[in-house]
Amino acid sequence: MLTRKENPNDRRILQIELTGEAKKIVAEIDLIKIENINHIFEKMDQESKESLEKGMISFLKAALTEVTYIDEICLHCGNEHQVDCPGNELYRKLTGHDKKFY
Repeated sequence: MLTRKENPNDRRILQIELTGEAKKIVAEIDLIKIENINHIFEKMDQESKESLEKGMISFLKAALTEVTYIDEICLHCGNEHQVDCPGNELYRKLTGHDKKFY
């Protein structure tokens, strides 16, 4: 499930990566989680969904008052950076620029 190799620039550093098989398993788990959340959302009416979104954004605004907090929780919107992500919007408000995606 993992591969290990020495860092070519510094032998003291050991690099550990998921194998292709492990990456497939993680992707499958991610899909299952998304399906489960979507199943819950299907049971909610539109007003409840909008209230949940508004409440989550308010929570994030109250909680993410420093750039380091945003960096700690940032999931890079899954696989790619979303400019309109609430975390990025708060980051922009604090720093004057968008959070960089690596």
